[in-house]
Amino acid sequence: MATLDDLEAQLREGLDRGIDRDIVTVYGDQLQALGDPRGELIAIDLEIEHSGATPELARRRAELVEIWLGQQQPNGAIRCGFIDLDATSAEPVAQVRLAFGGRAARFVRSVTAVGPPKLLRETIAAIAEAPRPFLSRVTLRQWSEKDAPTIGRDEAAAFARATPHLQCLEIDARRLFSDLPHPAVRRLRLSGFDAIGSLLTGKLVLPELSALDLAIHCHLATTRSAPPDELFERLGTNLPKLTTLDVSRNEPGYLDPHTLGGDTQLFPFLPKLACRGRLISLTVPPFTTPETFATMRSALAAMPELRDLAIVRVPKASRSLMTKNFARPELAIRFST
Repeated sequence: MATLDDLEAQLREGLDRGIDRDIVTVYGDQLQALGDPRGELIAIDLEIEHSGATPELARRRAELVEIWLGQQQPNGAIRCGFIDLDATSAEPVAQVRLAFGGRAARFVRSVTAVGPPKLLRETIAAIAEAPRPFLSRVTLRQWSEKDAPTIGRDEAAAFARATPHLQCLEIDARRLFSDLPHPAVRRLRLSGFDAIGSLLTGKLVLPELSALDLAIHCHLATTRSAPPDELFERLGTNLPKLTTLDVSRNEPGYLDPHTLGGDTQLFPFLPKLACRGRLISLTVPPFTTPETFATMRSALAAMPELRDLAIVRVPKASRSLMTKNFARPELAIRFST
């Protein structure tokens, strides 16, 4: 029979995408046998998920949550013994401290923190105080920015050490990190070309990163500037497993969700991407001009491993033309609204 440690290791794999019902059922049974209130809480959550809530189940669930966490509970969702922390309230720093300074600390699965640089600096510091074995997803949105990065190299290194199983990182910011090497992150979503400064120089080391969603600008930023050309020419350096790239949010403009490209002409840079030779999947914004069609053909010619091309927000009337222009036997072309 699998030990508790074995089950926790299995749960960590893919925890950012969801909780495996079969594994968590066995895990909950073992916790109940040990007298841990999380065990019964897991059983109740699974029952509610399967058959719906009843007043009795809701009452007992509230009792178990209080037994586990006490009367002061962090803001966010509690499901199957794990916490998705929402630090976006009127007192976000207090929420972060409550979650990472109390009984819930070890079982925080995800964190969303939104606010000024001081809040995000305190959030990173709180996470870095101790190992966070189940923290698999972190979302950081910075309202404003300073001339220097909010988080320095030492603080970022401590954060990386404390989050050995972090799978997904999302950042909306300018100049949040000077550098953020991390041994485990597989998916990165950036809104802001200089959210992590070392990305600009090709020195960001993420050995497990397989998927990058990059928007050039951040709609929360108070200042705007164009990225250097070298951003794209170096994109993928020190990211050896990067095979999926999404740049579809870069239509001209500075607003979420799709027009974050500013004044940058994105398409001429695609044939120059450092990662172009190993890309398997590419998602791009819509385009219509003959020049862009020609540029896309050049880009695709430089991407011999590409198997999936997604073009978003394309009118149905234009799709057949795009398919005709870019079709090749091994390439699947998809369209989405």
